[in-house]
Amino acid sequence: MCDPDAPRSFLVCYDGSAESLHALQHACDLSKPQDKLSIMHVSSTALPQEKQDELKAAAEKELESAGQSFGGGKEYYFEVNDHPGQWLSTQCRLLSIDYCIIGCRGLSGLKKTVLGSVSESVVHHAPCPVLIVRGTCNPATV
Repeated sequence: MCDPDAPRSFLVCYDGSAESLHALQHACDLSKPQDKLSIMHVSSTALPQEKQDELKAAAEKELESAGQSFGGGKEYYFEVNDHPGQWLSTQCRLLSIDYCIIGCRGLSGLKKTVLGSVSESVVHHAPCPVLIVRGTCNPATV
């Protein structure tokens, strides 16, 4: 049986969207102070340092408002990759992530067929449990 007090590691996929903010909020709700958080942003083009700083500041603001300190540490990753679902799944394996939390935009039909679904790819390939957070956060809490 697992030790309920043992530190856990969470990977949150974060791109600044309302859906990813909602995923980050869920990570805060599910985590304990000793847990570790890896916040990852994957895009097909390189982000300028200014944009990376903006995303990091927005995530930090959300973590601060949630009152979560992550004593196990916080790490930010910004990756350029044309296959984000595969890259995120690989990171889950390499970093021994316990739980992956990802938002979902709810694409359907032709858009999903053409664009694919990052969350669907992660669910199928990640070696850990994956929580897909649907919808967006309550604007009153942001």
